[in-house]
Amino acid sequence: MSEAINIELIYALPARQQLIALKVPAGTSVRQAIELSGLLDKHPEIDLTKNKVGIFAKLT
Repeated sequence: MSEAINIELIYALPARQQLIALKVPAGTSVRQAIELSGLLDKHPEIDLTKNKVGIFAKLT
């Protein structure tokens, strides 16, 4: 069984931000973490083929 790590995802818009904290298996990709967070269900306007994502302000 792989180790789990705690992460935080932030969906930032000009007027508001949403922070989601969750535990994922070590080695989880950025895309997998976003999918596991439920963020795509809450914000169907997000398109991972077009929207940019990053880790600590570095594009990923």
